[in-house]
Amino acid sequence: MHRIILLACISFIALTIAHSEETKQYKIELILFTPSNSPHNPSEHGSSEELWPNIEDAVELSSDPEQSHYLELSSTEMDLSDIGYRLERSPRFKVLQHLVWRQPGYNRNTAGPIHIYGGADLGIEFPERMPQTYIPANPDRGTTETPLAATRPLNQFDGNVKITLERYLHIYTDIIFRHPTLLSEEQEEQEEQEEQEEQEEQEEQEEQELEPTISLVDYRVRDHRRMRSNELHYLDHPLLGILVQITPLTGVQ
Repeated sequence: MHRIILLACISFIALTIAHSEETKQYKIELILFTPSNSPHNPSEHGSSEELWPNIEDAVELSSDPEQSHYLELSSTEMDLSDIGYRLERSPRFKVLQHLVWRQPGYNRNTAGPIHIYGGADLGIEFPERMPQTYIPANPDRGTTETPLAATRPLNQFDGNVKITLERYLHIYTDIIFRHPTLLSEEQEEQEEQEEQEEQEEQEEQEEQELEPTISLVDYRVRDHRRMRSNELHYLDHPLLGILVQITPLTGVQ
């Protein structure tokens, strides 16, 4: 009997601790930036559509605490404003987005990925890549899926960030960074491989006349970092740098 009571007490304490950890609130602040003079032909390989992050199931930040546990905060709540200002003033970097929000310290199974996006609208330079919506097919009316005009910009970056609390804090990033990339050399090499034995003289003429072309390539930025609260962390990538700081909030439930 005593053993049963002891086990029940242990279970109750464990559940109480888990609940308190889950409802503890944290402030997350992110600064995303890129080199101002990033190369047009970086060594990182572009990503195919099959590897894109799942944005459909991501959580959107909200300013209404009644609607979401992931509450977007105002710029007055930012602790990294000075760092963001220095990055913006530097000729070496360009700040793409500075975000701050509040969320509970959920574990990995409970926490939801947060949709983040921003940077330049690349749809003006690459209109063929603009996102499109579709009219659903309706057999009764004889309609098929038809593309409509784009309803949102072609953001320079688009993806998910997930913050979890286990024994330590963790951050998971899965972001597509869209970058204008010089592809003329790759195209020339491919043409040479495919037509190496045919029309050698004609190929040399075409290569001489070929002008460099810029194409918009998607680069996947994925990372996982174990973190400590109140410490500034840097997630490095040749095209996209991320500064993140997580601060526990006291007296907030």
